[in-house]
Formats: sequence, structure tokens, C-alpha cells
Amino acid sequence: MITLHNNVPNSQTFTPEPVGFFPGLGSRSAFRTLECDLSLSDAPDIRDAYTQGAAALGLEAKQIVLTPANLPEDRIERQAFLSAAILVHGIALQRHLDSEAARAGTQVRFAAFTGESFGIITAAVAAGALSITDGTKLAYALAPFILVGAEGAQGLSPLQARIASVLAQSGVMQPLVAEPAHVVGLSGRPDALQKALATLKDTYSAQDVELHKVYAEHQVNLYVRMGIRESFGLFMANFPELSLQELKEPTAFMAHAARMAPVREAFACMMDEEGINFQDAHTPLICNHKAAIVRGAADIREAVLAVIDRVMQSRWTAKGCEHVGANLVLELGQGDKSLRLLNDNGLTLPAMGYTGALHSTEALVEAARLLQAFGETARSNIQSTDLTPDALALLRQMFQVPARYPEVAKFLRREFAKTIAASQIDRCHPLAPMSRRFIEVYQHTCSIAAAGDLDLDAGELALQVQAKKTVVGDSHTLGRVNTEIKVLRADGTIVHRISNARWSSEALVFYCSRLEDRPAVELIHAGRRMSEHTPEIATLYRASSAFLPFDLTDNTLQMPSGMLQPRAIAALQILHQLSMLTLLRRERPAIFTSHYYHAAGDLLGWCVALAASSALSARDAVALYATHLEIHCEKRDVADPVDKILDRLRESTAPIVAASGVPLITIKDIARETRALFSHGCCHAVFDARRHILRLNGDVQIVCLASSPAHETFDTTPFGSEVTLIATPVDITRRGHGHNTALEALEHCCMSLLTGDNQRVLQFAQGRKILSSTVFSYIKLGEQVLGFGKGGSESMTVFVTRQTTMPLDTSKTSKTSKPIIVRKILSEALIAVGWNPDGEGVMLPPFRKAKRQAEFLKALPDPARWYFPEVFEILEREIPVPPHQRQGMQRDSFKETIYEMSFVPGEEVSRYVERCSPPPAIVARIYEQIALVLARDVHCLYRAPAPGQTLETSYFQKIEARLALCRRTAPLTFGPNLLDTDHIVINGVQYRNVGTLLKAFREHPAYCEILEPRVHALVMGDTNTENIKINNLGPLQHAQILIESGAAQSEIDAALDAITASSMDLRFLDPRAIGFASEGAETRDDPMYDNKPWHNSLGHYDEMHHERFELAVRTGPSQTPDIQITYEPNNPYARAYRVEDLTERGIDIASQPGGVGMEHYFAPVMRKLYDMDNPNSPRIAEDPHWLVRFVFMMGTHFTAMPPFHFKAEFGGALIDSLLVQRRPVAIFCEGIRWLNWALQMLEGTRHSFLGIEVPAASVPHQPYYGNGTGLPHQASRQMAISPNPAFSRIGMAAMAPESRVICTPWSRMVRGLALGQHPVGYDDAIAGIITQARDILTQQVTKPTGYLRFALQLAELGMALNRPGARVTHDELQTRATGLMNALRAETNPYYAAVGGGILFDAFAKFRLDISLLNSNSTRDCDFAAEMLDVIDRIQPDQIKDENAGNHGEYEKLFAYTSIFLGFGQAGLTNRLTSGSRNYVREALHLIQTVPSPFFKGRGCSMLFSVLSAMGLDGMIFDDGHDFMKEVLEYVDRDDSIDFPLRFPQPITRAYVKIYPRITMLNAIAISGRHEYAGMGHDRVAELKPLWAELEPAEKMHMSLYYLIALHNLGRTEQEIGSVHVLMDELLGYLDVVDPGANFFLNGLSHAYIVESAMLTGRLGDLPPQEIDRIAGCLKRMDATPLDRVSRAYPFSYNLNALGEIGGAGALMSPNAAYGGISAFSWLVGQLSPDGQTEGSRLLMLGNALMGLGLRLRPREQSSTAMFDDIARRRGWKIEA
Repeated sequence: MITLHNNVPNSQTFTPEPVGFFPGLGSRSAFRTLECDLSLSDAPDIRDAYTQGAAALGLEAKQIVLTPANLPEDRIERQAFLSAAILVHGIALQRHLDSEAARAGTQVRFAAFTGESFGIITAAVAAGALSITDGTKLAYALAPFILVGAEGAQGLSPLQARIASVLAQSGVMQPLVAEPAHVVGLSGRPDALQKALATLKDTYSAQDVELHKVYAEHQVNLYVRMGIRESFGLFMANFPELSLQELKEPTAFMAHAARMAPVREAFACMMDEEGINFQDAHTPLICNHKAAIVRGAADIREAVLAVIDRVMQSRWTAKGCEHVGANLVLELGQGDKSLRLLNDNGLTLPAMGYTGALHSTEALVEAARLLQAFGETARSNIQSTDLTPDALALLRQMFQVPARYPEVAKFLRREFAKTIAASQIDRCHPLAPMSRRFIEVYQHTCSIAAAGDLDLDAGELALQVQAKKTVVGDSHTLGRVNTEIKVLRADGTIVHRISNARWSSEALVFYCSRLEDRPAVELIHAGRRMSEHTPEIATLYRASSAFLPFDLTDNTLQMPSGMLQPRAIAALQILHQLSMLTLLRRERPAIFTSHYYHAAGDLLGWCVALAASSALSARDAVALYATHLEIHCEKRDVADPVDKILDRLRESTAPIVAASGVPLITIKDIARETRALFSHGCCHAVFDARRHILRLNGDVQIVCLASSPAHETFDTTPFGSEVTLIATPVDITRRGHGHNTALEALEHCCMSLLTGDNQRVLQFAQGRKILSSTVFSYIKLGEQVLGFGKGGSESMTVFVTRQTTMPLDTSKTSKTSKPIIVRKILSEALIAVGWNPDGEGVMLPPFRKAKRQAEFLKALPDPARWYFPEVFEILEREIPVPPHQRQGMQRDSFKETIYEMSFVPGEEVSRYVERCSPPPAIVARIYEQIALVLARDVHCLYRAPAPGQTLETSYFQKIEARLALCRRTAPLTFGPNLLDTDHIVINGVQYRNVGTLLKAFREHPAYCEILEPRVHALVMGDTNTENIKINNLGPLQHAQILIESGAAQSEIDAALDAITASSMDLRFLDPRAIGFASEGAETRDDPMYDNKPWHNSLGHYDEMHHERFELAVRTGPSQTPDIQITYEPNNPYARAYRVEDLTERGIDIASQPGGVGMEHYFAPVMRKLYDMDNPNSPRIAEDPHWLVRFVFMMGTHFTAMPPFHFKAEFGGALIDSLLVQRRPVAIFCEGIRWLNWALQMLEGTRHSFLGIEVPAASVPHQPYYGNGTGLPHQASRQMAISPNPAFSRIGMAAMAPESRVICTPWSRMVRGLALGQHPVGYDDAIAGIITQARDILTQQVTKPTGYLRFALQLAELGMALNRPGARVTHDELQTRATGLMNALRAETNPYYAAVGGGILFDAFAKFRLDISLLNSNSTRDCDFAAEMLDVIDRIQPDQIKDENAGNHGEYEKLFAYTSIFLGFGQAGLTNRLTSGSRNYVREALHLIQTVPSPFFKGRGCSMLFSVLSAMGLDGMIFDDGHDFMKEVLEYVDRDDSIDFPLRFPQPITRAYVKIYPRITMLNAIAISGRHEYAGMGHDRVAELKPLWAELEPAEKMHMSLYYLIALHNLGRTEQEIGSVHVLMDELLGYLDVVDPGANFFLNGLSHAYIVESAMLTGRLGDLPPQEIDRIAGCLKRMDATPLDRVSRAYPFSYNLNALGEIGGAGALMSPNAAYGGISAFSWLVGQLSPDGQTEGSRLLMLGNALMGLGLRLRPREQSSTAMFDDIARRRGWKIEA
């Protein structure tokens, strides 16, 4: 058996492959008069059919023809004859078609056969499963068997008697149908039908009402006994949604009825007795009784017998036609009844009736012949694009045949479209040039055929069609589209025409909105149907199932009872429209190859648009609208949940039209618009249901999905629009039959436009945010578009070749390739910036600059000429501004220059870098060769001494003028807040801003003298590597292979040496053509200008130009602008250049000897170019200050470049925002950096640049601070101060009980346990740090939520409670308590919520606050303790997202319990844990077995055991039926055999993994008071010593405090190490060895442990003087990996806590030269991702540190609590003062 979807051919066969569909006996009346008597045919196969069929019945051939004379008189015999004759005629029809096709030299290859009811027998014969003889016998007998079985023998005919006898042998003695039955059609929604059928089955017997046919999804046919017909009609009034139709008069002929099973048995016996032989079919057969496609003999026998007693599944028969690889369905017979069935079932294939008539035979044969010829042409391998005469003749037939034979027109168009789709959409079948050209002419002709622009009957063809914006003409036509046509007449002449069409769509908009008139049940059914057939749609619904009260994809789904909630209905509406878009893309993909957008009529439609454009997942889009509904109903703040969803925004695949009508594409633009739409007061006002604005600068085709707004609601002024409605999924899938002709026309139009030229233009236009029609305005009819330049944004560069007139004689076809022409367009109409058309010099407007470029190229002398293109034509013109664009303009025309030049072959260096990511060594070699060839063959020309004033004219004034232009263009972006401040912070480094820089340069004549060039010469002027081409990549590829394969250095060196300007065939494009006081042919300037290639790499230009970066900006009045530029990791340019920004980071390149990035090649390349090893270098003699001038020149390039990088929207509009215009802002910032570095060199504060020393002569005076930053050293820090003077006297003996139990930074900062140790009372410095940190943090995390909000509130509570003179009322305390609880309730991560709950109870105990405040709030009583215990139940295993993700088990829940237990113990709530229905302590202890790693088990259980011991619950560890301490110790002992794999951020030793759990468990043993466990099995303390010896220095620093505390608490310090000072001496020595900035984890955390160890042991005075500064300044260096960068908050929290305890936290909050003059904390926060999403839990550690500071503000006398005093008493700890 062949199941559905299993028989589809893999490739197009270019032949009709129909399903042969044979009608049933219901069509017999249509055969009264045969349209074609095939018994007269001379074809042997057809004569044989009649002969064999007649012989089976003992007749002559002419006696089995369907004529009145041949009909028997007996009713039963007449039915038998009709059946047999219809079968023979059907087989004759199929053979006749085969024969006529063969006679014409072609074929019709049937893909499958099927039939309705009796037709399945004919299908079995046609498929080869039955002989004609056997098939005729069965056809003859079937109807009589059913009639006699139903009625009994009604006459004396021999046939009835014989059948009655056979039936009697099978037990059929009485009629099976006691009373005739009506045949009734029941139609309506599928769910209503199913419900009615189930009710009918329960109400009536099968003898009264019986299902006999599933006609379609929406219709079933029933047998209804005459006697109950009236009752049945009344009963059906219970189902008003269903309609009832009488299909036949009452009949006893009841095929497909279960009651006829005995007849089936008898018929089967007859088949056996008659020797009816079934065999495997040669062609598949589509069953009529089930969803199956079969070939086997047994299956086909079953299909024939099923006609008698099995329900007819016509729905599945129709659907099966779609799944056999057919491209057509032919009803082989008369009456068209099968065609109606197929249409009612939504068949998507073309279908037609075939009666054998001459016209229909000719139509099918001509279609077959035409399709075969089309296939041969499409498959041809002719490489010329010129069409042969045969191809042209075939093209004419492709239009003339469908016109002559309309019945095959749809079929042929569909087959032609398949080839177009395969070559242009799927790209799976690329065509040869001639075939591609052939297809394109067909498409062009199709695209304008309907407009009446061609005389197709006369053989005219459209060789090319271009829809162009009108750029010149009167005001009525400006901006409108004209369609130009290149027409080939039949006589071979070519003429050009303008189309008669009055309207041409330039843009396509998919419009979605709320579906006010669609019942939910209709959407459910539609979703079910779409999901059944389209896996992507099923996935869509499953992903959003959380928002529906049922699984729509569940086949057993019953309709939901009761009312659906609004959010469920909204989810259905969103998913329905998304599903329709998915279905549309699947069924009609050509529509999505146009210039399309998504638009919305309301918020729900906006959510659909977000998902449809892939900006959000479907689930998030549904969640966004659900959030809106909840917020709107509950009046909650909208920002947090919306922002959380929008953080998951992705790049959209298509623009979304904003409510203002402007399309948006970037993440930031879409996020901004979405936030605005969902903000309070906005959601109802922005969208106007009566007027939807679309500002796309062209005529718009609007496709409305499921919604049906009136056409007049769309405002596309001044352009036109048309609306196509797609009401249901059926509109998408059903084709032809007059169904949704508008959609058919749209698809046909889009398919016609799928030419190579159109697709190339479309792709370019989308990237430029213009319409294809605008681009075509600059392409001439008769030109083929080969591609577009990807260079600067101010010009449009197109590569074209001119098509030749097609020769009609193939022998004369030219073999000469057509030259490529480069057309460069610089037009004011295509740029965002309003240049002064009369500007001169550096302010020369682009359109005039283009002319100067052409003049420059024409005038080039040898040897430079060889490297540049040749200029041909130059056109200067003014084009009128269309009326709709003139608003606010002071002018009515645009100027533009267009010039053409020769094509320079090869690949731009930047494109090569992007595509191949070559190693830096290769890029550096390319730069070197560029510089050498320029120096040798360009700069040697027109040399003359520089006249002076170059600096002021070409640089300073250029910068000012260009930035002034930016101010006028985008005053909000380039306004005073960005440009007019004295300083600017870029990536955390403070620089002088542009005004300050220019003032400094100008005020120092000595600086200007150094920067002035000494020589002017011919220059290329714009050596951006976008403008440099390599025509031979071979040497580069060879070198790259050697480098990447690790070849010998000698081989690599030789390969690099082979890379020369000559071997690469180096060429230049786009000269600047503007020099110092010179333009065009006279251009002269400073040769330094041509060092621009370095700006592509070192200056990140390629990454900025191609928007491989993110920009975060903070500006405001009286505020220093703070800008963070983050480049996309691992982008192709980053992979090639490997720039580390060493200069920005203040890293001396000499300290990075192993570096491989471009920065490390700067010195070698420049040393060679300037011959620096030669003391008499002529290059240096000519330009002794080249290094400073180089850096300065780079700065001027970037700072003056922003006007060329503004982004315009459609129609030329510009969105003035920092986010949209981020590219010019980033470029400006890059210039500021380089200009600062140049100024620092001149001032003597920067002594080298990327490995080259600044010559002393380049430093006129030098106030030098010696730190390489240009800033003075920071003022010295205060010395460390102990929080407890007793530490300096008696060391660890002074520790409070809490510190003995829980001491280390890890427990406090990571797990939030025992915060706020060492209280000091209210301290202004600590309070100031908390306040400052909060203010800085909330600038980046603008609306802290959940845990972070809780942490900030708790820290503030510490200040409020302890501020001198403060009096906090009970009501205020209740309000604050409620706020703290609500913050934790809002935390979505249950682990953080639980930890916060533990901290809250602990804090209330430490602040001596009434715990009852946590059991009520201002509006209701609550039990917050119970809430927190419930929260723990929500914690799932393995949720920690770190290096060991998936290997933690219930580790997180274990710690949550530990935190809650500690808080409850502190708050006096211990009984809550063990006295209720649940024993939470026991539950926590039993979680131990779920933690698989010995490392995590030991570390985690040590804290749990210590806390339980402090609470007095240690008996449950040891004496509650299980010894958990022993279990954990033994498990840790087996760590070698368990060998659980662990990963850490940095490499660590085996000793570290072993010592950590052992040392922490020893402290737990000490806290429990059961010291004997320290010797269980072996001496567990002594085993630490050899492990300690194996640790690396940084690891020892980590373990130091754990070791000291464990030894102290066990009383083993002297025995094991002699004295704490021995160990501290060792540890203090590591401070100068272990760099805290090397990485975030191993090194980054290490110093905090030593600071705290020194404090507790009284050794603070031995900390090196620079230690605090070293810790404060380490963050910026912490960037070895992306993980280090996002994890800086982790070590910062440790350090803030540690330095806070010794009075040194101010160092982290004070200005610091290491961070460009801002504090470490400000810099850290500035590096955070928006709202700290990337940093995640690491950011929350800052909250722990701040809470710790807040808790330390309590009075010293509150250093301990009742719980810790109790354990001190129980353990006999003596606290020394």
C-alpha cells in the first residue's frame, strides 16, 4: 500500500501526468448520448477494448456501445448493461487519448486512476489490476447484486434468478432493504456535522438513518428511510447550523451501506467462482473507501468490494489526487459530476472533463506537445543568451495555444510557473543562459499581456519590461510609474512602447488586524485543518499552546465548552493570521518575492506583523498581546512585561509599517515603536480604524488576511492602491474555478516579475530603502542588470550590459561577450543629507563631486591611468521634486550627475575580507602593496611643495562644515548634547570632544606646524578598501591555505612575498577628486590621505559601515555624552582583522608579544614603507612626523565622514534618532578617539602607537604623567581600616559567631547567606556608596524588577533605619515591608525569590524589626513565610546556566532551602519547618542524593549542615534514621572513582576540585560540634596539606579563608600550619603575582579572599600600598573572553564587599584614570547590556553586595543574634573582645 505524501516525483517531467477519474453510476444519465463513439476508432487498443468487453458478456463489439438500441428492457439487466458499457467506454477514452498523443509524437502519462463508487472498477482495469474481460463481468454484475439483495428478485429474468441463487447460498433469503430510503445531504461546519452524526447514531437505528458517503469535509450523505423522513426533518431542527438537501428520490439501491455486507460476501464468492483475477497494478489506484493509494492485488480487490458495504470516502479520494505526483485531473467520461466533487473538496490541481470530443482531444495533445517542447528548451545547455528562431516560435505558441484552447490554459500556466519557481524561487534548478532568457521573455510577455499592450495573435513578444518612476515630466506624472516595453514583432523588428496600464503596484502590504466578525469556533476549525496538512502551522499552534485552553493539534479535540477568555480568542486570531501567511508562503511563494511589508490596523495586528516578519516568535507575539490584555484590565504598569518580551526581538525579515505609515526594519526602531504602541494612553489613539496610513512612496497592493477593511480606509496619498481580500485558508489553496481571481492575478503578476533583473534590482532596492521602480529609472530599456556596487552610501553604482538584437539566424550568432558598463549615479534625490548645491572643496555636493571624479579619471596620466577605469559618457541634469515631497523644501528640483565607465574586474578588498576572513598577515600584505603602488605610480606625479594652510582648509574647516551639515540634517542626533560638550565618554574612556580638540590644535602653532604636509601630489584620495579591487585572488588563497594549515614559516613567508600589486592585479575605483584648493583633473593633495586602508580594520570602518555593531548612548543637557559601541562577536571582519583595541584599552603592544591581529602588523608594515631601519630614509626625511600625522589623518577621516552615512526611509524621509542614525554617530566617535590620540602624542602624553615610538621631534612640549593614558595619576587611596580593632590584636579569636559559621565571599555574594557581617553603625561613606551605586546602576537598568529591586530597597531600608535621628513609623515600616515582599513576588526565577526571602527574614532579625510585618500588608493578611516555602517547590532541577549546566541536579533547590532555613532560624520561625504537614528539613536532606557531583554535593551540603547546626537542628543530620554527614563524606571520598566531569571558566588543577568540598565539609563538621567525623576513616584535616601544596597561587588565594576558618573552628591551626601568619605570609606574596584583571573567575575573585583573610588575621597593615588601587583598576583588563566581559560584576561584587569591610570601597566609586576619568563602577555599569540581560545572575551579585553594605549600617552591638549567640553557647565558643 502507498500512503499519502509518498508518491510525489522529485522533478518536473514536462508532460501531462493526469489522474484518470472515472465517474460512477450516478452519472449514467449523462451517457444517454455519447459525445464521441469510439467503437468506430481504427486504433487497435480501442477496438480490443470493445471486443474483449463484449465477449465477456457473449456479445458482438457493436452491441456494447451505449446506444438506445442496445439497452435491455428488463430493469435489472438494463442496469447491468449500462455499467458494463460505461466501463468499456471509459477504458476506450483513456486509450484514445494515449493513442492521439502518440500519433502527435508526445505522450500523456497517467499518474494514477480512481473513480467514484462503481468507477473504481474502471480505474482498476485502467491501472492494470483487472483485465477488460474481468472488469466487464464485475461491472455487469455489481448493480444487479445490490438491487436484488436489497429488493429481492422482482422479475423472471435469468440474471435476477441467477443472482438470487448466489445470494441465497450466502444466506440472503429476504430483501435487505425493507423500505426505500431518501438520499439526503447534510452540510455545515465539520464539528457541527460530527456532533449531528453522533446524535443521530444515538437516536436512530442504522436501518432508519445510515451514513453512506463523506462527500466533503463540510458534507455527508445519508440514507433516510421513507417512513421516518418527516420525523428526521423535524429532528434536524435541533441543528440550525446545518442545512438539509434532498439529493435523490427514495431508492432501494443502497451501495456503500453496512447492511449490504451479506451481498458483499455473495459477490466475493461469485468473483471466486468466475475466476476473476486481480493482479498488482502498473499504475497507482486511489481508493474510494479510505485514505490510501494502492497497487497490490489484494488491496484493489478490497477497494472493489468496498463499493457494496463500506462508506464512500469521496473527500479522501479527492485529496488523494494531490498526492500522487499528478499535475492534472481528467474526468474520463461525461456529466462533469466528478469535477463538481473535486471542486467542492478544494482540489488545487487543474481539472477538466474529457469525453473524447475532437476539440478536447486536440487541446490535451497540443498541451502535451507544447509542454514537451517547453521542457526541452528549459533543459537546453545553450550558453548564449540569444534566442533561436525555434525558441521564439515556441514562445509564441505558449501564448497562442492557451488562447485557442482555454480548457488547458490553467494547466499550462501552472506547469510553466513550476519551472519559473524552480529556477527563481527554490533555486534548485538553475537554468542555462538561453533557457533563462527564454523563461524571462515568457515572464515579460505575461506581465503585460492583460493590459493589451501586445498583439499576441500576431506573434508579438515582450523582450523586456521595466516599471520606472517618472523622474522628469509634468507634476501629474512625477513619481508615478511608467512601464516601458521592448517588443519583438513577428517580422523580427524591435519597437519600444509605453504600457497602457494605468496602475502598477510598486509595493505589497500584508495587512492584519482584529477579526471582529470571526467566531472563535471557526478559527479553531480553520486552525485544525491547516495544522493537519502543514507541519509548520501545527508547530506554530503547539508553540503557543500555553495561551489556549486546549491543544488545537490534538486529533481527538472536542470543541471547548463554555466561553473562551479574551486572551485565548486573541491567541486564536493572531495564530490564525500567521497560519494563513505561512500557508500563503507555502502555496504561493512567488508573492513573497516582491517588495513586501507587514502592516497592522490595531495592536493585535501589530503582534501578527512582529511574528510574520520574524521579529518575534509567534509565542512571544501572542504573549505580548496577552500581556496587553491583562495590563489593560488590571491597570498594571506596562513597561516591565513588554520590555521583557521585546528583549527577545530579532532582526526582521521584512519591514513593518509603523502607525505613521513609515516602514521600520531595525530591531531598535521596531522596539521603540512597539513600546510606544503599548504604552498607556497610546494603544487606542495611534491606530485609526477609519484611516490606515501607508507612506511607501509608490502604488500599493494591499493583501488583507482574514479581515476585510473597506478600501477607502487605506491612505496611500498621493499614490494609488488596490486591496485583495483573503477571507479563508481555502482562498489560498483553491485555484481556478473563478475562486479569488484577485489573488490568482496577484500571484500571476508576482510570478511574471520573477526575472533575474527584477530580483537583483529588488534586493538592492530593499537594502537602500528605495523602491525597485526608482532604481529602474536609471536603467535603460535594452540593458541587463548584472549587479550593484556595495560601496559608499551616497552613490548608486549599477553594472549593466547592453542586450543585442536577437538574430533570427542561429548560424550568425555572435560569440563576442558583451562589455560590462558601470553606471554611477549621484543624485540629491537618493541621499539623506541636504548638501549646499553651491558648496566647494570638501563641501562639494555629491552630484558635483561625481563630475569631478569623471574629469579626474579622464585626465589621468601614465602610469596611474592603468590602475583606474576609463570614463565614457557624463550626464548632468536637474530633475523636478515630486509635489508630495516638496513639503518643507525650499527648492523644486534635485541635481544629479550620471557617468559611465569601464568595468574593473575583480573583487573589492572589503568584499574579499568579508567573504574569506583572511588572516591578518594577508590583509597587512595587501595594505603594504597598496601603499607601495600608490607611492610608486601615483604620488610621484604632479609633486610640488605644499603651500601651507592645508590643515585649516582641508581638515579643521572640513570637520566643522561637515558636522554643521549633520546638525542641519539630524538636529536631535547631532545636536549640542552630542557635539558641544567639552568631553565625551566612548567605551568607558573619557576623551576631549570635537570643539575642545579643534581649539587645542588651533591654539598651538607648533602642533599645526608638525601636522602640515610638506609635499602635495596626485592622490587617489579615497583608499577605503571598498574602492580597491583584486582581480587575481590566487596568491591570497594560496597563502591563506598555508597559514591555516600550519605550514612551515618559510613556506608562508614565500607565499606572502608572492603577493604583489602585480600578482593581485590591483586596481582602484572612485577617486576622491577633491584636493587642496583643487578639483577634478587638477586634484593635488597630501599623500598621507591615501593611508586610508587602515581605517577599514584598525578603525572598525567595515564593521560600522555594514552595521555589525550595537550602540548605547546616554546624552542630555549639561551631561557628558556616554557612548558604548559593541561590535558583533565573530563577524567576518572581526574574524579577519582580529582588532583588540589595544590603544583604547591602554595596553602597550609590546606587552602582547604573541598577538596576531592587525594592530600587531601596523609597525612592521609602516617600518617597511617608511624605511625606518635606514637612518637616511628619504621617506622620513620628507615626512619626519608621519606617525602623528597618520593618526591625525585617520581622526579627520572619521570625524568628517558622518554626512555620508545617514539612513533615509522610503520617500527620502529621515528619522532623527541616535538609534536609527547610529552609524554616523559611531563613525564620529571613532574620529574623536583618533584625534585624541594624535593630540596626546603632540602633548607628550602618548609615547608610542602600536609599537612605533613617537619621535621626540613630534612633541613640541611634554607634560607627561607616565601612565600612558593622558590623565594624571589618581590621588592616593586611604589605608585599609579594620571594622573590628580586636582583629589586629587577637586575630580570628575576635570573630563573631556568624562569621565562624558562614564567612567566605562565595557564600555571601553568590548565595546571599549571612550578609552584613561586621556592622559599624551608620556611616556616611557607606551610605554614599549605596546611593551612588543605586543612581549609576538605574541609569542602565532603568526599571529594576524582582530580586534587584528588592536588593536596592533593602539597602535603602538599612540607611533609613540607622540614619542618625531617623524615626521610621510603623506604617512606613509596613509599606517598606510590603514593597520588599512584592518585589520578591514579582521575581520570575523561584530560586532568586527564595534566596531573597531568606535574606529578608535574616535582615529583619538583624535590624531587630517585628517579624509580624512580614505576615501582613496594607490591604490584607498574608503568610509570607508560607509563600516562600511554596516558592521553593517551583524550583526545577538543572536550571543553573553555567559551564556545568545540566549537571547540578537539585543543587539550586538545596541552596534555596539553606537560605530559607537561615532566615527562619534568625526570625524565630524554626518550628514552621518541622511542625506542619511537611517536614521541610527532612525534604531538604533527602535532596542531597539528587546532586551527582562530589564537588557540588560537598560544597552545597556543607552550608546546609552548618545552617542546621546553627539552628539547633543538627540532630536531623545525624540522628533522624540516617547519617547524612557520613553519606556525604564517603561520597566525596569516592570522587576519583566517580570521576564526574566538571568545567570551570579557567583551567584549574585536580587538587582544587578535591580540596574545595573537603575543606568546606570540615567546617560543617566543626559547626556541628561532632569533631570525630574529621577523623572518620582517616585524618581528613591532614589530607588537606598535600592537596594545598599542589594548588596554583590563585587557587590557594581562593581556598585561603576556607582553610583558615576550618582549622580555627576545629582547633587544628597550630598542628597543621603552625601559625596563621605562616600561611598569610605565603598568601600576601601572591598579591603581586596574580593579576586580578587577567580573568573574571580564578584571578578576578582571588584578591577579595586575601583582603578578608588579612582582615580576620589582623594583617591588614601588610597589604601592599597599591593593593586597593590594583583591585579598583583591574576591570578593564578583564576582557580575554566574552565570558570575562559579561562576568565582571561577579568579581566586582566580591571586591565591593571585601573593600567595604576595610573602608576601601570608595576606590571603586571614585574617578580613575584606568577608566578614562570615571569610576570603576560607572565604567562597569556602562559595559552592561541593556537592562543587564546578558549578565543575568552575575548582576544580582551587585545586589547582594549592596544589601551587605546596608546591613552593616546597623549598630555594632547588633553584630549577633539570638540564634548565633545560642550556637556559640552550645559550642563553647569564647568571643574575645
